[in-house]
Amino acid sequence: MPKPIVAIVGRPNVGKSTLFNRLCGRRHAVVQDMPGVTRDRHYAEAELMGRPVVVIDTGGFDPEAEEGMLPAMRAQAEIAVREADAVIAVYDGPDGLLHADETIARILARSGKPVFHVVNKIDGPRHEALSAEFWSLGVEELYSVSALHGPGVLDLAEAIAERLPPEGDDERDQRPLRATARVAVIGRPNVGKSTLVNRLLGEDRLLVSDVPGTTVDSIDTWLVRPPDAEAIARAQAAVDAAREALESAREGRRAAKAEAEAEAEAREWVESPDEDWSETPDEADDEVQVFYGRFDGGSAGGGGDVEDDEDAGDPDESPVEADDPRLADIDIEDSRWRAPEDIASLKETLRDAEEALLDARSEQRTMLIDTAGIRRRKWVKTPVERISIVRSFKSIDRAEVCLLVLDATTGVTDQDAKLAGLIQDKGRACVILVNKWDAVPNKDTWTAGQFVKEIRRDLQFISYAPIIFISALSGQRTHRILGTVDRVRQSYGRRIGTSSLNRWLSSVVRRNQPPSHKKKRLRIYYAQQVAVAPPTILLSVNDGKLLQMAYRRFLLNQLRVAYGFEGTPVRFVLRGRDRSRARR
Repeated sequence: MPKPIVAIVGRPNVGKSTLFNRLCGRRHAVVQDMPGVTRDRHYAEAELMGRPVVVIDTGGFDPEAEEGMLPAMRAQAEIAVREADAVIAVYDGPDGLLHADETIARILARSGKPVFHVVNKIDGPRHEALSAEFWSLGVEELYSVSALHGPGVLDLAEAIAERLPPEGDDERDQRPLRATARVAVIGRPNVGKSTLVNRLLGEDRLLVSDVPGTTVDSIDTWLVRPPDAEAIARAQAAVDAAREALESAREGRRAAKAEAEAEAEAREWVESPDEDWSETPDEADDEVQVFYGRFDGGSAGGGGDVEDDEDAGDPDESPVEADDPRLADIDIEDSRWRAPEDIASLKETLRDAEEALLDARSEQRTMLIDTAGIRRRKWVKTPVERISIVRSFKSIDRAEVCLLVLDATTGVTDQDAKLAGLIQDKGRACVILVNKWDAVPNKDTWTAGQFVKEIRRDLQFISYAPIIFISALSGQRTHRILGTVDRVRQSYGRRIGTSSLNRWLSSVVRRNQPPSHKKKRLRIYYAQQVAVAPPTILLSVNDGKLLQMAYRRFLLNQLRVAYGFEGTPVRFVLRGRDRSRARR
């Protein structure tokens, strides 16, 4: 059976979030000594006396409020109560019993759920008397606790664990949900992030208001989708291609081994003093030349001495250059040239493809992280907003893909550019969403194109990010978002075989040589992908200082032309002859 849910409700500023953090064992929720900090439902997994549960923190429940965001916060709390298997009603001991507390207790009594009445802020024996008047609520049991310091919380946890529904036998339902994708929604205040998340979820999960700064904390929500037939087909095709490439490489390895054995036999035959050379001298010369001609570029008709290039197999001493004479004679498409490490790379590619196929065949679980709006530092005044912005930054760290939401009615701002730069610096994949497109007046066939040019100009450092024009309010084009996220995430974890990468490199360098600097020319010996998420390419070079920014951009652009990498940054790591590494 699914994990039981425990909801925490109560008036504003009675310590619900502090108790939530205490039960979860970590600081999930933002806590501040002021009312109204928590507004949305905040879910987290916890263990109560060894029993796995899901705890919901809610905003302040004011039964009589009709102004501002309090009615919406009350609605969120009511949803949490309906979802819950048990409810914790929190009261403020020093404030005493208020009329709103009595109303909340009556509402919860009608819910039919087990309710645990908790008097908070009882920090010691001298405060015990503060909880006495709460017995007038007519409750059977009352728990005096200090959520901030811990006294009484253990007794509360034991009581809740005893009243929860019995555990089921299906262990699969007891495992924590594993996100196949973690997606953070990032943007300035009031650009429509929460409205967008609600649209993707198909429910009013998050509090929405025209007031900037409505979302205070980063909220994790789960979006579960059934398996997609097209995604399964794409994943299966990737597995088939990876298996074919690996088998081709292995066959090439076997052919190369057989050729080497034949070469050794031929050499032994040529050097044997007992053989009679008088009958077929031309055939002998031709056979020897065939075996060695591939290494030195000699013609098959020659009869002179043939020298084996000892450095040909050493990538550090064999730079790939446009004028390298060996390139004219080596068939770079020949699978026999696969290096041993390329076989390992192809195996990793196959494993990645098989994992992607398993994910495609299972439920698609996406964690959507709604974040607080991030504005310029000089406008941040309150401690709560500072904490909220820090949480938003941490959400970028937790995510794989960031949805950067822009406001179509204001255009691209300096703050948008700073957020895009932050996403780039942290190495996260990105999709740009231009929201409120339905609110742009006087649109024509050229409006979207002009907006794209503006985005590419002002956010040129994330020029790889796809752009979607949407309206979260009306749902316009929002159906394209999740499919784009899936493609971008696939690029984010893509791995390229070493052989394929070096064929691409030799082709690019042949067409456009690296520029020289102070009479020295950059030599790129080989390339190898050493990491994914984001894709990271190791370039072995003679001197990393010779890789100029313009040529680096050229290589990056050519890499994207060849392999795509939609929506994801690509990093180059340089390794010189001294084996020192410098990230570029």
